[in-house]
Amino acid sequence: MGLFNINKLTSNISDYIDTRVELIKLDTQEQIIKAVIILFEFLLVFVFLGIVWVFLNLTLAYYLNSRMGGNYIGFMLVAGLHTLALLWLWFNKRKVRRKLERTMYQMIAQIEKKHPNDDNEKKLPPGNRS
Repeated sequence: MGLFNINKLTSNISDYIDTRVELIKLDTQEQIIKAVIILFEFLLVFVFLGIVWVFLNLTLAYYLNSRMGGNYIGFMLVAGLHTLALLWLWFNKRKVRRKLERTMYQMIAQIEKKHPNDDNEKKLPPGNRS
């Protein structure tokens, strides 16, 4: 009778481990899917913002051309403004990078607060985690 209980116990432990592994796989897959969706959303937003930015710059360049009576001076001024912005970003890249990292970490923390993970480990007290 003792051997039967040991076999049943090992079978239960094996099933438990298999279930936990599958749960971890599903949880990881869910997190990856969420990250890909968020990345895709940001990509779409930045693409559309880029398109809007291009048209706003073209509008500004044509407006400056009409105000200054030239064919290309507005485009040169807009290009000069972009060059100044690029130089400012280049010389402040460490500050900008830190700010972007901080913002990304805050966004990830907000997403985690909105969509808490429902796995059982968060419900267990710290001493009982497997």
